[in-house]
Amino acid sequence: MESNALRHIVMIKVADKENIVKMLQKLEILGEGIPGVQWNTFTVNTDIGLIETNYDMVLTIDFPDKKNFFEYQTHPVHVALVEASTPLIASFSVIEFYLAPKQ
Repeated sequence: MESNALRHIVMIKVADKENIVKMLQKLEILGEGIPGVQWNTFTVNTDIGLIETNYDMVLTIDFPDKKNFFEYQTHPVHVALVEASTPLIASFSVIEFYLAPKQ
């Protein structure tokens, strides 16, 4: 059984620890939904601080298919969030991968 569902993960290192709350607020607004884009799960977590060099937060979104992922990437709500967040971010890493089908 083939799965088209995919996971999008963004790990974020903020420029200043005070920016964590601002970033969380921006991502929570995004998590309320984007018209025309469907996802199965949307979670944001912050690092618990055990290792100083860790990323500060991670965004995980599971999309049902590539179509919704690409609609999300180019949607004006997502693009505006990226533009508004760029000054708050020191670095980030992104990965997408297909999810194994549920048995």
